[in-house]
Amino acid sequence: MTIRLAYDYRATTDAELLHGHIAGNRGAFNELARRHHKLMWRAIRQVGITNEDEGCDILQDALLKVHRHAHRWDGSAKVGTWIFALVRNTALTHIRAKSRRVEPGLIEFEERIKSVAAAVPREDSTVMRLDLHRYVNAMASELKEVLVLTTLYGLSEVEVGERLGIPVGTVKSRKSRARRTLREIITADGGDLAPMVVAA
Repeated sequence: MTIRLAYDYRATTDAELLHGHIAGNRGAFNELARRHHKLMWRAIRQVGITNEDEGCDILQDALLKVHRHAHRWDGSAKVGTWIFALVRNTALTHIRAKSRRVEPGLIEFEERIKSVAAAVPREDSTVMRLDLHRYVNAMASELKEVLVLTTLYGLSEVEVGERLGIPVGTVKSRKSRARRTLREIITADGGDLAPMVVAA
């Protein structure tokens, strides 16, 4: 029976560990991951990811990238800095992908806006002639997606924050701006804001 003693990496630099990993030393990569575990989580938290499971998924993806792309480190920055940037970019990519998954909801929301506009007699007043779909579609996507999730799907501000990976305070701010923007767009076009416009 052969007993393998754990190698003591305390005197090994990050650069040496990275080169050791590239050379096929599995222990070197494990030590690098252990050494920078807290740093990687800090990068994930920094972009607003607070859900533990979501963070773990991002961490695994980032570690896989470090494992596969170690040869891309050119020494112009510290290994820790390079890893931090890689993890942070992975987290940001995750957030952007999650935002894109909301798009079907935006389409559904726009269809709902169309139906509201179609149900209003055009001859009654200026408000009834508004093209609601066009107004909502003219809003910035970050405002529209919050409006979609809170209005169409009925999610709470906390749930929206978790889904988009942003603080609750940001959700509240965007929700308020979305409603205000919609009012301003309609008013600028010469109409009075009907309650159902915001409720839609």
